[in-house]
Amino acid sequence: MRMRQHELSTAFGSLFVLALIGQSITGPIEFNEKEASHGAPPVGWGEFITSSEFVVDVAENRQYEYLQLFLFILATIWLVQKGSPESKKPGEEGLGTDEEQLVGEHARPDSPKWAKAAD
Repeated sequence: MRMRQHELSTAFGSLFVLALIGQSITGPIEFNEKEASHGAPPVGWGEFITSSEFVVDVAENRQYEYLQLFLFILATIWLVQKGSPESKKPGEEGLGTDEEQLVGEHARPDSPKWAKAAD
């Protein structure tokens, strides 16, 4: 049950690690091709992942903020993170009902017009 309470962290931590692994595999290939066109000798994997080129590539990949935010929003619908105000409580995952969302016929009098709109 403890793992269930940390799904969101586990999912995004795993995605981050997979992205780093992918970057560490494809990065040296691209780097060596670029360097070979300038007549420089190829570098090994260990040398590449400790280089500033690798750090810059990882930092550039982290700049896809809109994609990350979109994935985070979608993930919080079904994944749970104990203590997170963005996450639902265990057992309440999913899209939710109109009654829970206070939309349609369940909207309050002070709700915005879009919440009161019928299908």
